[in-house]
Amino acid sequence: MTDLRLGVACAAICVAFVGEAFAQKLRTNVGGWDLTATGAISAQTGSFEVPETGLSDEDGDWDGSLILNAERVTASGLTYGIRGEVDTGNRQAEDLQRDEIYIYVAGDFGRFELGEQDGPADTISYHAPVVGLGQIRGDFVRYTGTAALLSPFDTRDSLKAIYLSAPIQGFRFGVSYAPEFTSNEDAVNPRSRTIQENAIEAAVAYQTTFGGWAGGMSVSYVVGEADPITERGDLDSWSVGLDFRRDQLSIGGAYVSRGDSNSLTANLDEEEINFGVAWRADNWGLGLSASQTTSLTFDNQLIGVGGYYEFGEHWVVRADYIAIEEERPATPTQSGHVALAEVAFVF
Repeated sequence: MTDLRLGVACAAICVAFVGEAFAQKLRTNVGGWDLTATGAISAQTGSFEVPETGLSDEDGDWDGSLILNAERVTASGLTYGIRGEVDTGNRQAEDLQRDEIYIYVAGDFGRFELGEQDGPADTISYHAPVVGLGQIRGDFVRYTGTAALLSPFDTRDSLKAIYLSAPIQGFRFGVSYAPEFTSNEDAVNPRSRTIQENAIEAAVAYQTTFGGWAGGMSVSYVVGEADPITERGDLDSWSVGLDFRRDQLSIGGAYVSRGDSNSLTANLDEEEINFGVAWRADNWGLGLSASQTTSLTFDNQLIGVGGYYEFGEHWVVRADYIAIEEERPATPTQSGHVALAEVAFVF
């Protein structure tokens, strides 16, 4: 084993008795507006070691998030509001990331959103279910490795306009337009920047029931134009996903083609297959997920096990274990694993 890294996370919040009282005040109604606030705080420490070199280190960080929502429902049933999500900005697990603000209006026609929000290629796509700290697309990359894509390479929570349809005989679809998707745009070297313009995301999903199961299929596609100064590839990514559910059981997977999207390497041709199974009960859940990624410059295999347990209303324990194997041209195969655990106070 050429690379072994171990991360262990823990949290201790000593103000639980204050939170218990405060939590009762986080929902109210003012002038017909429903106002809600939810949040979480945790502390994470990690350590890693490379046995061959004896190199080891430890690190840690606090994670915090807050969600604010103001919503109003008209007499005709039209719903509109504004939602803001903020976090410390370094979470890797998608389900725990909070960095969005947008307005919305919803009714029988579907839902319109405008602001910084994930697009339909992320929210509608079916793929391997993930629980705990994100498993194969989670916080383990704080320590080592490369996360799975799960769904197309998209515009994340860039500023965009989104339309999501209401369900129509088992079908639902969504489309979004982002004038610009940027990351690291202040980097001195233009090749280190991400600047994608006129990005469009589109996704459609179909779901039906049979023999006590709910089954679905999704197709998603993302296109965009890279700024030539970055020398990166245009966005051109798609996926096909499947999802099957019965009671607490979820089974899902997807084929993802990233192609050369936002890549500095021509003909990267990155592809991924992911698969997973999860069981979510009232206050706990467990999941197993795996992915196989191939491309011109690297191959990556991930297997993850994760879970969570809720202690009462305000405490959640999450844990993941990830096995990693990466292979790059002219270098030995690197294998390792990451273990994570976290205790969070939720209000």
